[in-house]
Amino acid sequence: LPVPAPSWVRHCQQVVESIPGISRSHLVALSRHAALALHRRPDTPSSPALPSAKSKSQHTADAYHFSRGEQLTFALVDRSIAICQMQDWPCAVLSVNVRGLHLEQLRTIVFEHGIPFVEAPVKRERPDLYFKVDGHWNAQGHQHIAQVLWRTLEVAPPFAPEQTNAASTETSISAAP
Repeated sequence: LPVPAPSWVRHCQQVVESIPGISRSHLVALSRHAALALHRRPDTPSSPALPSAKSKSQHTADAYHFSRGEQLTFALVDRSIAICQMQDWPCAVLSVNVRGLHLEQLRTIVFEHGIPFVEAPVKRERPDLYFKVDGHWNAQGHQHIAQVLWRTLEVAPPFAPEQTNAASTETSISAAP
């Protein structure tokens, strides 16, 4: 089969990568989000949902016109949680830099399963947890998130026998101090 010519997106990527420092700037992300917003008009039909049986979270995903890739991501999260629950494995979802409609959709999926939801603090809320030069956690950030996740999982079955997971279904846990 012949190799297709590079798309305009690939050409844009090559230009961005050729300019030192711009690929790590917020300008690129802002431009991408603007392009996606223009692409997803409310009057355009959304991609069909991936699973055949629709849960509340899938109906929400259709209403917001998530892309097929985003729907796939949500379906994978949903299925991963279901597998953990079928195996009786302790499970929590950690959200890192997820905002807006994506965060709402993720919360809906997590709360449908009744598992803990942990939201990591963003850099502007807790700059001490991040390296100054980028958005990655430093050693203190990794330690903080590990402690929050451990506290979250140690109160969830099977680490805490005799307790139920009902308390975690109604509240999300913030990783902020």
